[in-house]
Amino acid sequence: MPDQRPSNCSKCTNPATIHLTQIVDGEIEKQDMCEQCPHAAKIGKAEFIDLVSGPKPKTKPIVHAMRSIENGLCCPKCGFSQSSLKQFGRLGCPTCYDAFAQDLESVFQKAHLGVKHKGKRPRGVPVSSEQLEVLKREMQQCVDNENYEGAAEIRDKIEELEARIS
Repeated sequence: MPDQRPSNCSKCTNPATIHLTQIVDGEIEKQDMCEQCPHAAKIGKAEFIDLVSGPKPKTKPIVHAMRSIENGLCCPKCGFSQSSLKQFGRLGCPTCYDAFAQDLESVFQKAHLGVKHKGKRPRGVPVSSEQLEVLKREMQQCVDNENYEGAAEIRDKIEELEARIS
């Protein structure tokens, strides 16, 4: 099935490299933008990093803020129920992410084969330190297994990433 996204930015005529989907007031809003337009649309690098970095680390559960209703838990802000989440497969508001955190992690894990963004990033978005840590662990495994060629390749990748960060 071919990609349904338009090839040009919805703000200008440059090729679209960022495809942003948001739910605003219950309506799905899609924007296709080039790398220059997120700044014009007031989406800065820090906000973009928040969007692609996935769910925030688990915070203190807010179960005490949720009320129990006949068909399960519900969001304290919009009232969206757990059964509605299962029925429609989408959320009612941003607070729903916290309210249904336990349910969502397994959904994201199955749907996206993980809960971390591993796709492309626009130029200029910094590489996460987590990515460097993963490479360092892989390099150590190669050394432990006496795979010195593999360790050298990973070392070169680490040096390249560190050079891009600084």
